[in-house]
Amino acid sequence: MGLDAAVVKRASEWRKYGKGFVPFLLATWVEFLKFRPPRVSITAGNWHYHGPAWQVLFTNIRRYARWIKTTPCGKLDDGLMEICLIPAIPKSHLLTLFPLFLSRGFREIPGTRLLSATEGVIESFPPLTFQGDGELIGKTPVAFRVLPNALQVMMPPPTEV
Repeated sequence: MGLDAAVVKRASEWRKYGKGFVPFLLATWVEFLKFRPPRVSITAGNWHYHGPAWQVLFTNIRRYARWIKTTPCGKLDDGLMEICLIPAIPKSHLLTLFPLFLSRGFREIPGTRLLSATEGVIESFPPLTFQGDGELIGKTPVAFRVLPNALQVMMPPPTEV
């Protein structure tokens, strides 16, 4: 939820004019320039946050959009989801950090909060769109809960990089 959902929404509107990565790249810059971090409330376990945020990710994978590192601990099968909150910081500061967080991940953005939980709730006013895997799937408020062993995942063992 946040900037990425705004990008997905814009890119999906532009897909009638172009395919592939181009609509997402253009939408990223357009939305970055006009985006204002909304005020959100997040509860996960005994952790609470209320304030503006660029981005809120509830995930169990270590990479976002294929190549941006999100959470260092994300695992598909540990029964937890990782939550990554990127607070509101000035756009100019984000631009200077852009090369660093592309190579080293979101945790390089000052004030980013990372935690693990089995469930979480996001609220906002007005309701905000959220996306999953590049598709708009709903609006806040939304609650997420991990159901351990609910889905059997088969994948090759990780390779050394």
